[in-house]
Amino acid sequence: MDRQRLISECERRLAGGENIEAAIKFLRDDGCSKIQSISVLAESHDIGLAKAKEAVHLSSTWHDFRSSDEHFHDELEDVLTSTNAQPAKGQVSDILRSLNSSKVSPDRWRRRNHVMYEFLCYVNNLIGCELSENQDGSQIFIERARSFMLGHTKSPETRDETIEKYFDLVRAYIQDIEVKRARKGRSG
Repeated sequence: MDRQRLISECERRLAGGENIEAAIKFLRDDGCSKIQSISVLAESHDIGLAKAKEAVHLSSTWHDFRSSDEHFHDELEDVLTSTNAQPAKGQVSDILRSLNSSKVSPDRWRRRNHVMYEFLCYVNNLIGCELSENQDGSQIFIERARSFMLGHTKSPETRDETIEKYFDLVRAYIQDIEVKRARKGRSG
């Protein structure tokens, strides 16, 4: 994804009188995921992430994913909101069990020769660093996860709806981490 090209094209379309729905359709047709579309739309239309997320999620362009995404988001939100700075006994294993459940990440991904094994290791290390409030370690695994996704997004071996949804889930988790850090930085 050439982010700057997409932002420029969306800005050009907006200046030409096209509405947000047309920009969202352009982004999806160009191969952007929902998360990528949200990010580009927020910047190109200067509307902020929350409004961009709402626009993409409720768009007719992405209506075919709305129900499954809402279910997936609800499950993720339950896991993420159950965490706090001092996890209660058992919460860590609950989080790992949920994010590593067969519904979210198939068992075959846990085989060392599977393309997703390396990525799952990064995600689990990221979770561990976040729960232990190790920001330096967390940043390392955020960068590794992003690099993996960038290198595998268009790869034939990862052209699978389950993998793409898992990538979107991890992108959302990373975005949540970064938003919380930004808020903490402003208030601290």
